[in-house]
Amino acid sequence: MTEHEQTGIVTSVGSLGVDHAASFDRSYWNRPVLYEDPIDLQHDWHSFLAESLRLGRRRAMFRTMVAPDVMAEIRGRLPVEAALPVEENFLTYIGANAHLQTAIRAELLGVQPRELVLPAGYILDFATQDTDAGQLFSLWGQFGWTREGVENMITAGTTPIVIIRDIEERAIATMIAESLEFGDQILVELTEMAVADSEKGHGLASVLIRELARHTQNYFGGSPITYGEYNMTTGAHRSAMRAGQLPANSFSDGVLRDHVSIETGPGNVVSESSWSTRWLHDFMVLYQGSE
Repeated sequence: MTEHEQTGIVTSVGSLGVDHAASFDRSYWNRPVLYEDPIDLQHDWHSFLAESLRLGRRRAMFRTMVAPDVMAEIRGRLPVEAALPVEENFLTYIGANAHLQTAIRAELLGVQPRELVLPAGYILDFATQDTDAGQLFSLWGQFGWTREGVENMITAGTTPIVIIRDIEERAIATMIAESLEFGDQILVELTEMAVADSEKGHGLASVLIRELARHTQNYFGGSPITYGEYNMTTGAHRSAMRAGQLPANSFSDGVLRDHVSIETGPGNVVSESSWSTRWLHDFMVLYQGSE
């Protein structure tokens, strides 16, 4: 059990190494090495996938660094789902599911960045208060958070966060950033974006993404790889595009298929399998370009 699991804090960015007991019936491998030989990459992916299938896991996801000439060679040979540029190389997601697609296919057409202004009556904040626990839990319960996990996060005070408050200073929209040392790079994932139902339609999601991306650049220093995995069922990927983020679609459409389960939308047609697939969704990977 990880430290986050012990404290009830939900993590999205994951940890280094192979985890065949990752959430939502997945096998996950974060491997911070640079592949410069396509044969090595194919061997490691197929070995990892075979073990995942042997263990009865629903989905296998391999994330690693790949040289550009290798990317060109594996295109069409390995199931690359997303790839985002890191200097001259690519942070690459290779993924496969052990079942047919169940997530409702969403629109892939992009939207243009736009000028974002926080509407009148809202307050931007980058700090939590003890009184936020109930409001944050109501926003994050859909992601598997517990009230205890939210309280532990607030007490620790080490998670970069952006909160939009209403005129009464209640937390009505929020997003956090998680980090992972990935070789000589720092991955910063913008995640757990949520807006109260009563406050949707005012462009708050895009404001959250823009402000947290800027905040993390200062928080982590240097040039972290800042990205997000955005739920396509809720249209979160379009909010990220409006905030200026770029799709990781150089070698594919940038979509993680049936990636994780969140109880939102109408739900999927349940497939005949041993896994729970009703609430699985596709997620698009988008990253922060240089401003």
